Formats: sequence, C-alpha cells, structure tokens
Amino acid sequence: MANSDLTIALAGNPNTGKTSVFNALTGSTQAVGNWPGVTVEKKTGRMLVDGTQAEIVDLPGTYSLSAFTEDEIVARDFLVKNTPDVAINVVDSTALEHSLFLTLQLIELEVPLVIALNMQDEAQKKGIKIDSAKLSRILGVPVVETVGSTGRGMAELKKTAIQVGKSKQKSHYKVDFGADIEVSAKKIECAISSEEVAKTSYKTHFFAHKLLEKDPQVERELDSIAHSEKVHEIVAMEIKKLTKIYGDDIETLVADRRYAAANGLAKMVTISSPQGKAEVTDTIDSVLINKFFGIIFFLVIMWGVFQLTFLLGSPIGELIGAGLDRLGTWIKQALQTLPWLGGVLHDAIINGVGGVLALFPNIFILFVFLSALEDSGYMARIAFVMDGLMSRIGLSGKAFVPFVIGFGCSVPAVMATRTLESKRDRIITILSAPLVTCSARMEVLVFVAGAFFGASAGNFVWAVVALSLALSVGTAKLFGLVLFKNQPPTPLLIELPPYRVPTVRSVLIHTWDRAKHFIKKAGGVILIGSLVFWVASSIPWGVRLEDTIIGQIGHFISFAFTPLGLDWRASIALLFGIVAKEVVIAVFGQLGDGSHDNISKWYSASSALGLMVFLNLYTPCLATIAATKAEAGWKWATFQVAYSLALAWIMAFLVVKVSVLFL
Repeated sequence: MANSDLTIALAGNPNTGKTSVFNALTGSTQAVGNWPGVTVEKKTGRMLVDGTQAEIVDLPGTYSLSAFTEDEIVARDFLVKNTPDVAINVVDSTALEHSLFLTLQLIELEVPLVIALNMQDEAQKKGIKIDSAKLSRILGVPVVETVGSTGRGMAELKKTAIQVGKSKQKSHYKVDFGADIEVSAKKIECAISSEEVAKTSYKTHFFAHKLLEKDPQVERELDSIAHSEKVHEIVAMEIKKLTKIYGDDIETLVADRRYAAANGLAKMVTISSPQGKAEVTDTIDSVLINKFFGIIFFLVIMWGVFQLTFLLGSPIGELIGAGLDRLGTWIKQALQTLPWLGGVLHDAIINGVGGVLALFPNIFILFVFLSALEDSGYMARIAFVMDGLMSRIGLSGKAFVPFVIGFGCSVPAVMATRTLESKRDRIITILSAPLVTCSARMEVLVFVAGAFFGASAGNFVWAVVALSLALSVGTAKLFGLVLFKNQPPTPLLIELPPYRVPTVRSVLIHTWDRAKHFIKKAGGVILIGSLVFWVASSIPWGVRLEDTIIGQIGHFISFAFTPLGLDWRASIALLFGIVAKEVVIAVFGQLGDGSHDNISKWYSASSALGLMVFLNLYTPCLATIAATKAEAGWKWATFQVAYSLALAWIMAFLVVKVSVLFL
C-alpha cells in the first residue's frame, strides 16, 4: 500500500480472533468466521498512530509455516519475501500451547514480533490465567493482552507494533532442536553461501532447517543457488544420518521438538487453568456433533432460519413493494409526455431494481441468522459432523467448509478451496460447491415461492435448498469415482472453537458486509441487466413484448423449457440470470409489471416448482465462472457450465412430472 511508513503483518492460527483484531485495528469490516479458511487471500488496511501510518496485511489463518498448503504458502511468502517491518502474532489465550507452535516458527524467521494474547475474556471465563509479562521475558518480544471482539487492548497493541516496527526488535529465543539436528543444520549452512541465500530472502539458519524438513518450496529455492547439487547431497546425507540415529523421519522429529518447546513455554507461563468438571461445550457437543443427531439438528436449524426469514422479513418487504408501486405509478403519470423516460424509470428501475430491493429485509434477516451461527462456533462443527458423510463421498470434512460458505456466495466458496491440500479435493469441491444455494439464488427462490406458494413458501424454499445440497454431495461422489479414480481424499484436521454468545456488534458488522454487497449488485450489475432488458424489450417501439427483440430470443430458446411447462418469459429471465441470478427478479418484475399476482397466473404450481429447481441448479453466475477459471482453468469452468445445465434440466423435468400428482 502506497505512502505507508510501516508494513505490519497479522499472522495466527484460524479461530484465534485474528480477523476481529484486524477489524479493530483498521476499522475494516471483513467477515469473521469460526472455521479454517475464511480468509484465503491476504487483506489490507490502514491505521494511524501518533502521526505514523501503517499498512496492515491480514494473512491467511495457518497452523504452521511448512508451506504445504496454499494458505501456508501465501503467509510464508509474504513474511519472507515482502519483509514486513513487524508481525503481530494473534494467539488464542484459551489454547496457548497450540498457538505457540506458529509463534516459534515466526521467531525462526527472524521477523520483529509482537504477540497479541487474544480472547482474554474467554480465557478468564474458563479459569485460565497467563503471565504475559513472563512470556514476554522468555521470548524477548512484547506481549499485549487483547480482546479483538470488544477492542480491549487495541490502543496498546497499535503503539507497541509501531515501536517494534521502528526499532526492529527481534526475539532472542531459540528452540532446542537437539545437538544432532543443530550440527546437521550447521553443516548445511556452511555449504550454502549466505549471499546466495540472501537472494531468496530466507535467513540462512531457517533455510537450512527447512531443507532438513524436506520443505518442497525451499528445495525449489535451493535449485536457484550456485553449487545446489553439492548442497542437495549434504542434505540427503544429514537426513539419512539423523534418521538412523532417531529411527523417525526428520519432519516429524523437528515438529516434535517445536511442540515440546511450545508445551514447555505454555506450562511455564500458565498460572491457573480449568480443573474438574466437563465444560458446557462438551455437553452441547455431545448432541450437536453426534453423527446422527448432528445432521438432523443442522437441517432443523436451517429450516427454522428460512421460516423466520419469511415471517419477519416479508411484511417489511411488502411495505417497501407497495411504496415502490405507488412511486412508479406517480412517475408514469407525471411523464406521460415522455413515455421513453417513464419507461426507463418505471419499468427498468422501479419494477426491475425495486423488485430486488423489496427483498432486502428478507436477505438482511437471513444474513443476521447466518452470521450469528458463524460467530457462535456452530459452523465449524458442521465440518466436523459432515466428515463422516464427506468421507463416504470421497472428500474430507474440511471440504464441507466451502459448501457452507456457498450459502453466502459461490465466489468465496470456490476461492476457499485453496485451503484444501490436494488438487483432487479442490477440483471436486469447485465443481460441486456452487450447487449449494447461494444468497443470490435464495433471493430468486424467495421471489418465485412468494408469487406461487403464499404462506407455504418457506416449506418449498427449504425443500429446494435441501435438494441442491443433496445433489452437491452426490455429484462430488460421482466426480471422485469418474474423474479422480484411485486418488484418496485428504483426512480432516480442524479444531472446534469454544461456543460463544454472538455479540450484536460482530453480527451486525458481518451482516452489513454481506448486505452491502447485495446493495452494490442491485445498483450495479442488476441495474445494467435491467436496463439492457428494457432496451431489448422496447425495440421496435410500440409493439407487443412478444414481438420485440427480447421476445423473439425468448421464443427461439423456449423449446428447451416447454417440457417443464415454462414459456418464453421464463426463457428470457433464465438467460439474463447467467449474468447474475438477482437479474431474474428484475426481468420478471418488468414482465409482470412489478406484480406478484400477474406472475402467479403464468404457470402451474408444479411448473413453478420446476422453475425453482432449475434456477437453483443451472449455470453459475459469471463471477463464479470467472472464479472457477482462475482457480482451475478454462477446462473445468467449461465443464461446470455444461454439466450444471444438464443436471438442472433433468432434475426440473423430474420434479415437474412428480409434483403434478400432488400440487
């Protein structure tokens, strides 16, 4: 970031409250989640302290700097190659030993460091007290007690980070890896020119240790150094010697020594810790992460969320819709002498974009519930509960995280696959996760269900969402069997954070983040789509809608939807929905003159249900297709479009034929 005096890296494990600290330091409103991988790409913000301006880079949550996964690579590359002036290591006070494993690796990188001993409020509730002053003395770095969610300790953290960034104060602490390992590392250091290593931005000591650990990225860096063949030989010889001595692979041995150091440090500085009876968390988990009841509970929760969304949001949305109707009527009457301007304002903007904005209360309430579930710690448990199911379909439970994120938006769901270790799991998840009902599709389902099913709308929306979730799981299994034979999934490694009572501030920040995105789309992509539709539906001027350009296009492609009981109007809406799913509402709003009553007369209940199924499964929006292309390439993006179209049509056809017997 330009014009900054200092660069500060924010590093830490997932679930340490790192994003809350970032928000508190910068005023940013990034999403706060309770599962690994919510922050995939590094995020930046600014803070100003006593005239010093600093750029803060929020690195992906990672458990180590081994660089075997995408998030570890992003974090370590920034720390090594971008050389921040100081790193703030956000540590979970309730799991100090676990967090210190990463702390020790940051110290090995020789980065000026400040430790934010975060989540102090939760530690106090659990009876955990940490001597932060003693931890600071042992490690030789400042330690600040913080609570990111409330802002406690943030002023001190800001000042301390600036001071360390200017003074370049580094830790004096050294992990005791044992004499044998240190001798081997020293031999490797002597074989490498410090000048050559400096070109890679790594410190020589860290570089040597990572070669012993067979770090793939460091091994590639070694190949760019002069006399690398000789160094490779020395590394192989030292690894063979250490393996013979200890009878274990060197990576495990080095990791054990780091864990031992973290364990010792935690015991030395922890004054008191919880004792005796099981925590409330364990009692709750006995139900929520039960292999059988956990899945049922999740489905019931989501059903309740959808019911409350309609119950609380629909009355407000109806008031907004009524107000927009009156405004549109007034505008059309006032601009009778300028019919084209009246058409743009009434048909394109009010009926199109206004129809989307009338759904804002429903969407906002839905986001409130989802944000509260995330902040409570429940969403992380979904990945754990689903691990058994996911393993049966050839994925690890961690792959379910992008599926959960998909309930918000398919784009970050696709991007979140970077946290999956294997390419196999990433591709399968990229192809299957977008079938989960995102918030944009949810808006359209709410719109269609409201028009055709009235008081029962929530039940039909829930059923369609459940179907899409089942199909996303089924396709993942199929892709694993057909596209990636004989490639096993990566086992799940995830920590379950303690349950937390969501704070109003955190929930509203998270909700507003998503709602703001919705409003921007309503004012951008949806407005453009609505205007394009209006123009295409007005040429030639003065003829019936069926005879306009867009009407002719709709008639041309309607043959594909006739078996579903749909006509040219649905064809047009679905075509425009490829740009962004919310545009479907804008198109139907114009076609139906902004009235639910008009739209409900077009199709039977079974055809409307088939339309909902098709809408929920067919081609992802352009943004999702672009994300798939960026993560997996054009081949998989093209395949995604083709298979989702075929699947949507087949399932919609079956639903129409079966539901006609009951509706």
